[in-house]
Amino acid sequence: DGCAVFVFHCFETAAQAGVFSLDDAKELSEAACRLDKSARIHIAVDTGMGRIGIMPDEEGLSFVEEAMKCKGIDVEGIFTHFSRADETDKSFAKKQFEQFTEFVEKAEETGNKLAVMLNCRPVKRFPISIVQTVRQFLRCQKPILI
Repeated sequence: DGCAVFVFHCFETAAQAGVFSLDDAKELSEAACRLDKSARIHIAVDTGMGRIGIMPDEEGLSFVEEAMKCKGIDVEGIFTHFSRADETDKSFAKKQFEQFTEFVEKAEETGNKLAVMLNCRPVKRFPISIVQTVRQFLRCQKPILI
C-alpha cells in the first residue's frame, strides 16, 4: 500500500515525515510494523499558519504522548512554521515563538527529548537555544535582524 511504500522510502533515504494526525501516525505505525522497519517522524505544531499541525494545547500534548506510544514510530522531533517572520512587525512571530517553546517544554516534561526544527528566518532573529535543526531555504541568503 502507499503508506508502506512511504515508510520504506523514509527508511531507505533517511527522510522523515511531518505528522499531525493520529490516524496518519497509526497508519504509518501499522505499515512500519508490517515491514519490520521504523518510520521517523517530526510532529507539526500550528502556531498560527493555519494549514498544518496540532494545536499547542492539552489536546496537542495528548497527541504527542499517543504518537510516542505507536510501535514502529520514532518521534525524532517537533516543528512549526513562522508564517509571518519576514514582516516588519515581529509581534506575531514573537507570539508564535513563545507558544512553540512553551509547548515544547511541556511536551518534554514527559521525559522525552524532542529535536526542534524551525524555518531559518526566526533562527536568525530570535535568541533560540532549543533549536537543533534548521530547514534551509533559498531565501536564507540575507539575515534580517530584529
